Amino acid sequence: MTPPRAEGGRPAASATLRRLRLAAGISLGLDGYNLAIIGAVLTWASASLRLTHGLATLVAAAVLLGSLVGGGLAGWLTDRLGRRTVFAYDLLIFCVFALTSAVAPTPTVLIASRFAMGLAIGADYAISSAYVAEMSAAQSRGYQLGYVWVFWAVGGVSAYLLAALAAATLPEALAWRVLLALPMAPALGALLLRRRVPESPRWLVAAGQDAQGAAVLEAYGLEAFRPDPGQLRPGEGVRRWLLATVPWFLYDFAAYGVGLLLPFVLQESGMTGTGPALLGSAVVAGLGLLGTLAGMAFIDRVGRRPLQGWGLLLPGLLLATWTVLPDQRSLVFFLVVVSLANALSMMGGLVTGVYPAEIFPTRQRATAMGVSTAVSRLGAVIGVIAIGLLETRFGLVGVVAGAAAALMMAGVSTFLLGIETRSRTLEEIVEGALP
Repeated sequence: MTPPRAEGGRPAASATLRRLRLAAGISLGLDGYNLAIIGAVLTWASASLRLTHGLATLVAAAVLLGSLVGGGLAGWLTDRLGRRTVFAYDLLIFCVFALTSAVAPTPTVLIASRFAMGLAIGADYAISSAYVAEMSAAQSRGYQLGYVWVFWAVGGVSAYLLAALAAATLPEALAWRVLLALPMAPALGALLLRRRVPESPRWLVAAGQDAQGAAVLEAYGLEAFRPDPGQLRPGEGVRRWLLATVPWFLYDFAAYGVGLLLPFVLQESGMTGTGPALLGSAVVAGLGLLGTLAGMAFIDRVGRRPLQGWGLLLPGLLLATWTVLPDQRSLVFFLVVVSLANALSMMGGLVTGVYPAEIFPTRQRATAMGVSTAVSRLGAVIGVIAIGLLETRFGLVGVVAGAAAALMMAGVSTFLLGIETRSRTLEEIVEGALP
């Protein structure tokens, strides 16, 4: 079944949903930006702040560690206080500490500021997908959630392009501070949008506020629903928790582990100079964006399980094949392989953030998103460390082999654990037995 269509061939969405998914997507874009920008920032900030290798590692990991904590805490709060309550204000924290990170006089201030930014980003991961899922029609829910996740890829591409521009036009001592301050502008825009969205009617009904939930449905023209039972069928919790966490952990292990090292990996493979390496990274990230757009387009047609399973297994196999080929040192060949693998993995990886928002009851949905986010961030932190160690010990082949193994395991675990949620209402998914 295809999503309901509006003029122009796009899935139909109310003005409220369009505003919500834009406000939600911006925060994921901030995460993509912060992941991609940190390589350039560390290159230039190390001289200004006299960062040791250990301190530079803490700066790189601070946002990930913060989002690990923020995701787990905000999910729990959101299920108790409401989606809009936390969603409307959490990016204030991001704005404040984006500013303090940009003017940081010491490594300690920079690390603390980026950790606090991570708290806000992790909180948004927990809230945004749950919120958008509850406001979307079943037939187009995958597209609406995919729309939000596209912004992550947009943030990454923007970061590499802006870093390359900064490298060409600004002194290094100023460039990294400007790059850390820039995300404040979209964050402030998202805050303004968030003041104009209603509370989730599903959350209102689950909280016993039936009249308020009905009023929101009527006022905003949203799809009617019946309340879910509030809990999963006996024996289904373990599989759903594994599905929500294991593939996402493995995907972030590969994506963040390689993503943070990508400019350095490209330099090692023969792309000399910081500027060219950043532009090469932008090309890889740009094809990843195309993969994400493809995932958004196909998720409601192909389905979640095959899209995530093949979208993670195939790039893993592609990267594993590259490690045993004789032409490994060709820069062009390496760029083609990595770009294609990134495009495929971004298409499959999009679903890792969709599943947790669909397969749990309303009163647990944001908590599940928060816990899944925390687990994925743990995978990212471990990936940064492990793939960094592989790079030190085995060079480029070690980096690619580590990412390949994680992606293949993510794909296989999806086929073993995955269920199909396409075109089913959230209540049907909660009530139904897993196929």
